[in-house]
Parts: sequence; C-alpha cells; structure tokens
Amino acid sequence: MRKSKDKASRALKKLFRPSSSGSGSTPSNVGRASLQPEPDEQPVVQRVSGEHDTIPTTGTTLGGIDKADLDQAGRALSSLKSLGKHVAKALQSIDPTAKHVKSSYKLWEPLLEKVQVFASLVEKIGDIHPYAKIASTVLLSVVKPVIARDKRDKAMADLFVSMYDLYDFVVEAGRLPELDKKRLKLLKNMSMQTAECAYSTKDKARERGRVRAGKNAVFGPQIDSKIAEFTEAFKDLRRCFTEHGVLEIKIKLAILEDIRVTVELSALADVPGAGLDAEKACLEGTRQQTLNELIDWINDPQAPAVCFLLGGAGTGKSSIAHSIGNIFSPFRRLGFFCFDRSFQNRHPNLMFSTIARDLAEQNADFRCALAEVLREQQPELKRSMNIASHWNSLILTPLKRFPPAGPVLIVIDAFDECSSSRDLLLKLVTGSSGSLPPNLRILVTSRPERDVRVAIRCAHSDHLRSMDLDEKNGEARLDIEYYIRHQLTSDEPHIDGTLDDRDFQELANESEGLFQWAATVCRAINHKPAGRTLKERFRSRPRAAQGKEYPLDPLYKQVLGNLFKSEDAELMDHFRSVMAQILCTPFPIPTQLTDELRRIATGVQENKVTLIVADMGPLLSGVSTRTSPIRPLHTSFRDFLTDAARSGEWFVDLARGHSIMALGCLRVMNNRLAFNICRLETSYILNRDIPDLDSRLSTYVPQSLLYAACNWNDHLATTHPSDLQQELSMFLRERLLFWFELLGLLKCVNRAAPSLEAALKGYDDSGSDPLKELLLR
Repeated sequence: MRKSKDKASRALKKLFRPSSSGSGSTPSNVGRASLQPEPDEQPVVQRVSGEHDTIPTTGTTLGGIDKADLDQAGRALSSLKSLGKHVAKALQSIDPTAKHVKSSYKLWEPLLEKVQVFASLVEKIGDIHPYAKIASTVLLSVVKPVIARDKRDKAMADLFVSMYDLYDFVVEAGRLPELDKKRLKLLKNMSMQTAECAYSTKDKARERGRVRAGKNAVFGPQIDSKIAEFTEAFKDLRRCFTEHGVLEIKIKLAILEDIRVTVELSALADVPGAGLDAEKACLEGTRQQTLNELIDWINDPQAPAVCFLLGGAGTGKSSIAHSIGNIFSPFRRLGFFCFDRSFQNRHPNLMFSTIARDLAEQNADFRCALAEVLREQQPELKRSMNIASHWNSLILTPLKRFPPAGPVLIVIDAFDECSSSRDLLLKLVTGSSGSLPPNLRILVTSRPERDVRVAIRCAHSDHLRSMDLDEKNGEARLDIEYYIRHQLTSDEPHIDGTLDDRDFQELANESEGLFQWAATVCRAINHKPAGRTLKERFRSRPRAAQGKEYPLDPLYKQVLGNLFKSEDAELMDHFRSVMAQILCTPFPIPTQLTDELRRIATGVQENKVTLIVADMGPLLSGVSTRTSPIRPLHTSFRDFLTDAARSGEWFVDLARGHSIMALGCLRVMNNRLAFNICRLETSYILNRDIPDLDSRLSTYVPQSLLYAACNWNDHLATTHPSDLQQELSMFLRERLLFWFELLGLLKCVNRAAPSLEAALKGYDDSGSDPLKELLLR
C-alpha cells in the first residue's frame, strides 16, 4: 500500500515538474502518504485496547452507530484498499496534452471515492455528516470541469497529495464515532476545509472564464499562494490527528489573505437578537430529508436562487431555518433575519442593513465590497430607510462587485410575521430572482398566506422554487415520534414510571405533523403535579382536535383549563390582566420588571405576574427565573389569546395591559428621574469621552427607569384616564429636562419627539392648557 502511494507521489512530481521558467519547488514533505505515524507520534486515531479503554467493542458506539453498521462500512472499505495502485496507474498513463483530460479526472477519482466513503462513515454523527455531504457534493461538482483542466498545475498536484493523504489516513483508521470530542471536531473541520477548497476552485475558474492555456490555465500565478495555503491546511489537519498535544486548527476560509479594510459598520442600523439562534434548531437527527434537500439546493449552481419553505403554524419552519443556518454559519457567508411580532423593532426597514452588517462582520470579501459602497453612498444610505435602496446598495451591489467564494446564504425566517411592506419585500425577492448573483441563495420561511402564494405562482419556475412542509407528513410523523421519545423518557424510571412504544406512537399520530403541538403536549406532560406518575400524566394529557382551521387552539384551551379554573372570576381577571401586560410590551421583558411596574401602577404589593406565569411553562418561555424575558413559546399562542373569536373566555385585551404599563412608567420616571443622574463630575464633556459611562448607567439607572424612559410612549392611548393624566402633567412640569438628559446618556434622543407627540394626542381639542401649549411648541 505504502509503495503504491510513494509511487503515486513520485509520478505526481514528475508529471507536474515546473518548466525552467517556473519558480518554486515541491516541499520535501509533500507526497508523504503514509498511514502510519512517525516514530514520535501517537497513533491516536486508531482505537487501541488497554486498561484505560472504556469504549465498548460491542453494542452501540459513542456516536450512536451500531457495531453492525461499522462492520458493514469496514467491508465496504476493504474493497478500496488498492486505491493507491489505481492512483499510480492513472499517473503513469497521463500524457500532459489536452486530449488526455479524462485521465486527469481518473487521478482525482480515488480522492472522490475516499471523501464519499468518509461521508458514509459519519452519516450518523449528526454534527459532522452535513459537512461531509457538502464536501463530497461540491468536490464532485468541481473535479470534472475545473481540476481536470489543470492537470499540469504543480500547485494542484501538491493539493491533491495533501488531501488524499489526509482522507486516506482517516478512512483507513475507521471507527470514527469512537474518537474523542476534539478529534470529532477535526473531522468536521476537515469536511469544511474540503468544501471551502472546492468552492474557491470553482469560483476562481468561473471568474477567469477558463480561457487561458498553458501553465496555471485556471488559477494563474497570483493565486498559487492561495492553493498552497489550502495545501498546508490539509497537512496541518493530518498532523493534528497524530501529533501529541495539537488538537485545534483554525479553518482557512476561501479568502486567506488579510484584507486591511476598515468599515464603519456603525453607519448600518441593525436589530440585535434578530439573527441565528442555535437553540431553536431541530433536534439532532430529525428533519434530515428536508435539510438534505435544502443543502443540495444551496450547493447546486444551476438551482433557482430563491426558495420558499411553506407550512402552517407549528410545522417546524423556523427550526429548519435555524438548523440550515447552523450548518452554513461556520463558512461565514450567512445573513439571517427573523421576524417576530413580539418585537416591534423587527421592522422590514432594518432587515437588509442587519443582514449586510452580519455578512460584513463575517466575510472579508463582502466587507471590502461594502466598504466601497458605503464610501460612495454613505450619506444617502444613512438618511434613507428605503427598503429597495438597501436591497440594491447593501446586498446586491457588494455581491456583484466582489462575490465571495462559495454560496452566500440569506435566511428570512417567519415572513408571515412581517407586519408592513410585505408586497415590496415579496417583489424584491421574487421579482429579481432571475438576476441575482450566481452564488446567492435566499431561503424564506412563511405560512402559506395568500400574498405569498400569489408571489410564488407569478414567479418564473427557473428562478424560484417552493417546498411545502404540509406535504411532508411522512417525514414529520417519524421525526415527531423520535422527538417525543427524547422528551418523555424519564430520568427516574424507578420513581416516575415509563411509557411504552404504543404511547409514543399514539402521541405522534395525534400531532398530525405539527411539531409545536407535540412540543406543547410534552411540556404539559413533563409539568409534574404532585403524586402523579408519567403514565398518569400521559393519560390525562390534552387531546388533539381533528380537522380544525386552527389546530393548536383546542390544545391551548385544554392546557389553560388544566392550569386555571375558569369558573374563578377573580383568578381569570388576574390572568387576563397579567397576560395583557406581558403581550403589550414592544419586546419581551423579565418577570421581575413586569411585576415591579405592576406594583407601582396598581399599588398592590403582591407579585401577581410571578403567581400567574409560574406554572405556564408549557406555553411561555422565561418562567423558570424572574430575570429572564418572558414571551410565548410560539406566536400562535399570542394569536390565539388576542383573537376573541378564537379564544373565547381566554381572550386578552391588550389595551388593559397598556394602561397598566403607561401608568407604571410615568410613576417610575416621576419618582426616580433627577438632575445629573449618573453623578458626572462635569457636563462639559462628550459622552464618548466618559470612560466609565456604561458602569455609571448600570449603577445609577435601574432597569425599570431604563425601560420607562425609552418606552413609555408605546403604552399611551389616545385618551388618558384621570390618574394617568395627573402623572403625565407632573412629568412634563417637573421631570422633562431630566428625561432629556437621560436620553442623551442612553444615546436615545431620537425617542423624544415621537414620545411627546404621543403625549399630545391625549389632550382634547377644546380649551387651553399650558402643558398642551408647551407640547405644541
């Protein structure tokens, strides 16, 4: 085996020997393809039995792969033991002329087979398999049309040797799931590195048009250094598996040189928290069919640029979006924006600037191109909130000027929760799909609402595709059962009891493909009332309602009915009031802050918010600690509560919550606003020159005052009750200037005008009032 590899290496060197006019020489260690470590190295990849060996040799392995699967993979590998001979034979048959391009492909074919075998070996290692699949797919797409044309390129020869040496070593070692976590991470890095290398190769070939002949026909001398960087990266990975103490390596992305460009990103408005959230991804091992379909779409250069992922409430659209984002995030070419009605700042006017800023922070290519646009158009872009202008200037223009190697993925999640400018966004995304940069992919998730369906139907099929999760009930049914088993397997079966297969299957069938239904029911079952076993809680679970227009509504009614006695009028009044307070805020706030503002507004010292939400874990997030923001786990629960026709006795009127919050905010400001609130030594100094400003704000401005100062106007109604009018008048007479001072320290002066405008609306048109006159000025 080793002889054939050495022979292959010698043949490669001979075949790719530079001409007298060329420069550079093959490094002395290029081509070493030994499977065995050097004498000083530790053979850590191969599993060695011994007294410290705690990994079982039978049954399920560490990565969740059965021994039978490994044995089958081993037998498949045995047929590839002679790959080195095939390489040598192919090398000997190559004649460096244009008519032998097919022979050049045969040179790379063994490497492709190694990569594909590697992908099959890690298929059940969820954190690695997506990257191995991407590496195999992308490398296959680039070998025939690109690498085969550069068979005389010495840099490509060195790259082949380093890649083959690495994959051959790993595949021959086998038992990949039994590796420790750090070396499993190396396998992930290896796959990512392969994909990045193939992305770069293909993009450079397209960029140069594949028209030059002779040495470096595709890459050119100026790109040889980049190929060499990839070559060294694969060698580093190979050494990391065997050299003791070297367990980490940084993936070298497609653009390896340091582009020294400074972009003033603060000029771009962004929305914190609207991006990728790893915790929202699918449970590992689920939705594989859909995820693989999306991966193939992203990596297919001939595929439509835009894909709509459609599905009803609770079908798992957002989880899939965050999962695909997790997979492509390490390549650092991801822009992600999630609409959410719980956050009023998730506005479409800020979507493209947020995505542009994320891409610029991740990718040097995009950052360089965006810098040019900002230098040319910054004043106009800074003043403009025009969505079309942001789309063209901040996204399309940078990508067209300096496209990064490999696909750029933009994910727009929960489009159905976008409350304004929907028609314009749909027109921009679908109308321009045929003229987008070739490496741009846009994934949009949405409920199949009418305007979305019309936009998809009117778009050209070559430029836009759609996937409907409602048509994937088969996949969803199996994945939901897997999810339910994961959630309802007791940690203390000797105390809590267990469920059997029939129970899991029954719940999965009841879900009707709705992941949110399954998640809510599992949380309700896991909510442990005293003295009831898991089986008893399962039998008294909320039941599914078949064929409803809003299939989650009956579930919400049953869960609420189990938590609150609807015949208790006082309890129901507290529930409606507290939920109105929670749902009316412009963004989720902690229970502790909600309770404080309620106490100040009502004068009641009980922590009513905490009492109401303490047992609502099946429906709300953030209930476990009083310092966590509290919000519905799914937007369908908010929709249910705020629609009287759907919720009935559980209906929540948001106006009641606004009244409580407005009164609480004004009383907090009247009690706590003061001159020089941060106790600065002098006012003759700019905010940016105060070194400890953040610390002073944290010390002297409590969270309740911070929220009140910035958001009180969001809760004002068009008419003011007498107690609210009294507090507002006091604020305008005695605390207005102190409020201006605090807004300046918080860099929120832009909130002053809309707040005072909202206050003015509360005064009627009749009569004269000094405060009204003040506001009119």
